[in-house]
Amino acid sequence: MRSLTVTEAKAKLPQIIREVEDYEHVFLTKNGKISCVIVKFDEWENIQETLEILSDSSLMEQIKKSERSKKRYTLREVFGDLKS
Repeated sequence: MRSLTVTEAKAKLPQIIREVEDYEHVFLTKNGKISCVIVKFDEWENIQETLEILSDSSLMEQIKKSERSKKRYTLREVFGDLKS
């Protein structure tokens, strides 16, 4: 994880892309303050999915209820017989 100015990022874009592909985060600064973060696309998708789940109060209640439950399910109970 490192910080660069926008000007530095313009000059080093190929290098930044390689770093991000290795799951490094690159912070871009403008006027000395972080203005954005560059992350790998699948990590961004994971963040978006997590935010979507966290913002769904009904789904979060189901998750909490499930976590409180002592009942455990087998894959077969959840998915049935997958052989077709």
